[in-house]
Amino acid sequence: MQKIILILVLITLVSTGMCMGVRNNMPKERNYSFDGSISQEVLENYLSRAIYYFGICAGSPEGNCAYLEEDGRVIKKTGAKLIGRAAFAWDDPDDEAHFTIAAERAKKLHEMDPELILGAAIFETAYSAKSPESANRDFSTNGVENIPVPAYVFKEFGLKPEKRNFNYEAMIYEDGKWRNRWCPGGSVPDISRTEAKMWFFYRARRYIDAGYESILLGQIQLMDANDPNYDHWADIMSRIRAYAKVHARRHYVLLEGHISVGSDHNIVKDGKILIDFLPFPLRLKTVSDKPLQAGLEMGYIDSVYDVKLSGTHPSGWECDDLPKLLEFDNYFNNLTQMGSFFPWGTDEITWFSNQTESGRNEFLKYAWGWLWKYVDHAYLAMPGRRPTRVPVYETENAVMLYYCNDKSKLCPTGFNQEDTIKKIWSDSRYQNNSARSIVSLKDGETEPGVKIPQTFDEMSIERIKALYMVHGGFATEVDRKKGREVLLQIDKGVKVNTIPCNTEAEEEAMKLRM
Repeated sequence: MQKIILILVLITLVSTGMCMGVRNNMPKERNYSFDGSISQEVLENYLSRAIYYFGICAGSPEGNCAYLEEDGRVIKKTGAKLIGRAAFAWDDPDDEAHFTIAAERAKKLHEMDPELILGAAIFETAYSAKSPESANRDFSTNGVENIPVPAYVFKEFGLKPEKRNFNYEAMIYEDGKWRNRWCPGGSVPDISRTEAKMWFFYRARRYIDAGYESILLGQIQLMDANDPNYDHWADIMSRIRAYAKVHARRHYVLLEGHISVGSDHNIVKDGKILIDFLPFPLRLKTVSDKPLQAGLEMGYIDSVYDVKLSGTHPSGWECDDLPKLLEFDNYFNNLTQMGSFFPWGTDEITWFSNQTESGRNEFLKYAWGWLWKYVDHAYLAMPGRRPTRVPVYETENAVMLYYCNDKSKLCPTGFNQEDTIKKIWSDSRYQNNSARSIVSLKDGETEPGVKIPQTFDEMSIERIKALYMVHGGFATEVDRKKGREVLLQIDKGVKVNTIPCNTEAEEEAMKLRM
């Protein structure tokens, strides 16, 4: 009888997970719980399962994702938890329609997984519908002047409510700095101006009301020329946080922003870090001796791998190294000369999209593993949906949006990376973010003792295009034959004019990061 009782007790212990042997072998369940503030553990759990689905809910000018149910399937399948850039507007769309659909789609995604953090973006842009220059713009006739200023915005800033729309000229730099930076009538706001802060508060509040819990505040350093001590950024962020404390889904909003961290930019004020985590481009560097290959290098241009932001986190805990989220940046889906921001003559996501399928899969494994091994508290934001051009040398019939989804009737332009993302995130090595063993790298190294060659800037645009035609993942046999012929001609010293390019693109990109 005693043996029977003992056996029953053991069975009960095993079935309930109370047996020590079973407990020790069980993987730790990842914690995604927060309310009113967020712990470092939970924050990094979200960052380590981040994917950027540009406009999955609402976007402009690229437009909303056409495959919401299909994209939701990929999110659920891979285990994604932070959906970056789910709603954004680079220009100024019909605001009421934009926020209505942003709320409707956010609700659908949260019904699928209530733990999801959906991210929104308020970029470093202000568009005008009435400035003299805007008449020369061949797209987006909208502008901030078409959007009414709600009474609650005036009250937030201690102003008497009045019936008027937002004022473009009162939002941008008075001295003309960055005027028409993006296009005729498309300029950079000056965050020291009250109108700009009113604009950011208005959009942040509407995104919070629509269910978004992470907000990108654009390229912070482009808007802080008149805010050297971050007084104005601290002010607007505190207002957004105070509103979220009462009205956000879990009474907290993650604030993020691009900033090239250095002596002049560190987004820390009076010992307090103003943002919740640091998002930044990967800063891919061309590997010149291997066609279309690129890698990650410590200290390359303004990369943030060896940068540490320390102080008190907005949630109150002491932070000696603010967590980072590295992304495939998009800024120039065309071809130009290689160098600095242009791996193989284009932007990061366009370079990635134009690799072969196996090349894309292997690069995701490489980039994730490199960050995990060499950069503490840093994670790769998986590419879900982003603007691109594939093939990059195609001018008329190119695919202009990258999707990680498997190609199917539901997503005919899928690039087939969803299984790779799931496999990386399912790897037992990557489950415990606090158990990483970081290896030190010196600036200029990709692996101990290895440096990426720096002779790539000698390559002509004609050769770059030909290399994409020969080695690109979406090149046809006709393309490959033509590319090989062009390379032979170039090798013989024949001048080949194969592509019209903006050779000033790199200089322009450099200015944006100053």
